[in-house]
Parts: sequence; C-alpha cells; structure tokens
Amino acid sequence: MGRHTPNRAEAGFYAAMLADGPLVKRAVDLQPDTAALLGVQAVSPSILKGLESGATPRPSPPVATAQGAADPEDDQQLAVPDQTPPPGAEVDGFDRVDQEPVADAAEPAPVEPELPGRLTHGKLFTDKRAHPMQIYDLLCMRYQEDWVEWEPETLWWALRRDFGPVGEVSRNKIMALRLAAVTDAPWLDWDTFENSTLAWNDIVPLIGAFQPVTPMQAAFGVQVLRYIRSDEPFSWEVRAYIAACLEENGFVYAPDEWYAGAQEVIDRKIWLTGFKTDVADAWGKVADVDPTQIEWDENDALHIHLVKLAVVKQYLASREALREKVPGSRTSSAPASPPVPS
Repeated sequence: MGRHTPNRAEAGFYAAMLADGPLVKRAVDLQPDTAALLGVQAVSPSILKGLESGATPRPSPPVATAQGAADPEDDQQLAVPDQTPPPGAEVDGFDRVDQEPVADAAEPAPVEPELPGRLTHGKLFTDKRAHPMQIYDLLCMRYQEDWVEWEPETLWWALRRDFGPVGEVSRNKIMALRLAAVTDAPWLDWDTFENSTLAWNDIVPLIGAFQPVTPMQAAFGVQVLRYIRSDEPFSWEVRAYIAACLEENGFVYAPDEWYAGAQEVIDRKIWLTGFKTDVADAWGKVADVDPTQIEWDENDALHIHLVKLAVVKQYLASREALREKVPGSRTSSAPASPPVPS
C-alpha cells in the first residue's frame, strides 16, 4: 500500500490544527466526488470567494511593547463592559434591597424602662429594713427569671458588680425569696416558714433553733409569700404553727388575709367561738378607723384584742411605707404571678 498524499483540503485542515496562529477559514473548491461523499452541494468558487471577502476579520491579540505592556488602544478595543448589576439594583424587575419599615409617627415605640443599677438602687442591699418585695421586683427586672437558678456565688458576684455590696441581712432575704420562688417549702414546712419569715422581718435566722415569730412577723411573712405565689395553699402544719404563735400572744381572731387559714386551727377551742365572733364583728367596724382616735379601755378584753389587731395593721403599713416601686415591675395588687421556673 503506497503512502497517502494529502490533497489541498486535508493539508489546509492539518495546517490549521497545528498552527500557532489564529484559525483562518478559507473557501475551498471541493472536487465533485468529495462533495458527494460529504453530502453537500457543490458551490461555485466565485460564490465562496464573495462570502470570504464579506466576512468580518477576527481581531488580533494585543502586541506587547518593548516595556512588556500592551497598546492602550488595543485595550480599549478589547475591553468588555462589566455586566454585574450594582448592589441593590433591580434584577428582572425585583428589588432585592430590604428596607427597614418606617414607624408610624402617630404610634411611637414604647420606651423601655432603664434597668435598675448601683446609682438607683445600690443602697437597697445594705439597708437592713429593705422591703423583700422590692428586692424581689428588682431582681426579676434586672435578671428576669434567671437569678433564681444561679448558684449563690454567681448571684453575689452579679449583685456586687451591678449594685455594690450586699449585707448579711439582705443576703438572708434574697435566699429566702429564691427558695420560695423555686420550691413550695415555705408553704409546707413550718420550720422553713419560720426562718423565711424571720429573714424578711430583718432578723438573721438561726438554722436549727426554734425562734417563734410574733403575730406581726407572721402576717408579714404570709404577705410576702402570697405576693410571690398568690394561689399556693398553706399546709395544715404551717397554719398550726401560725395559730400556735397567735395563741401564745392571746389572739382569738386571725383574719385570713394575714394568717392564711390559721383561724380554722384556733376554732378547735370551741369555748372561744363566741368571743371570737364578737372580736371579728367589732374589728369589721373599726379596722379603717385611726386607733389614736378611739378611747380604749385597757380593762376590756374586747378592746385589748382590737388593739392587738390594730398594732398588726400598723406594722404592715409601716413596712409598706418603706417599699419603693421598681420601674417596670408589677404592683402588689396585680393578680399575675411572678416568673417561677418550671
């Protein structure tokens, strides 16, 4: 078999594939047998030359100058404009810029109260007479419901950072508040009720020692516990403890708003039922009267019991006078319960 000699078309194809320069198309006059083999119609050379001469020549690449830079004019000819849309521009008619809504001028945004701190409430934690309800409101506002789950060391560190020193009496009040917020022990166990009540009445309790509370202190302890959870019932054990403290001080009538059902225990002494009814009726008439405007008879048993009740009421009023409302907190008459972790 002899060596194949390429024709003009084959030689041009090979030269175009192997050449370093740009590909140049040329019109070729196909032989009739070649055109039939390729399945194309034969075209006259004059028509091919006309098409070749009318074609737009392919631009040549920029030629580097002696310094290695391309000709600026060539750069301008080859520069392709940036088709990337600028940030925020509409693409296909969709604006991608998300604007912040403009607040209605007629409805201004509510102003959040400033968090309490050292300048506003720093002295509260070194005041032995600080109201425990005010401390509770302040802690809930500053730390939400997180503070009741903190370890004591973490809580003392946060309080010292935000409010300054915390006295021993205040620490006992806070620990009693924390216990009541996460457990129901003060409502169930008389010993826990006693220690918590003493702490809230500015007394450092002696854990393990019997320190019976006074009728005034017991009423204040019940008031604080009902502030924390108004719907939590007191166990018979705690009510019996309160009743024992009242009987020790000669009480026969225990208003429920102060003593949380202790009257049921006192009523077991049926021989006092009649006198208790007299005291309750008389107290209903003079409870809102200034006790200094009444002429009391120290030899009248009814008057003595009414004076005892008046003293308790005066004590609760004096404690309430020491309390300052924390901005943004609820009032004592609000029915909603404070945050208690589940």
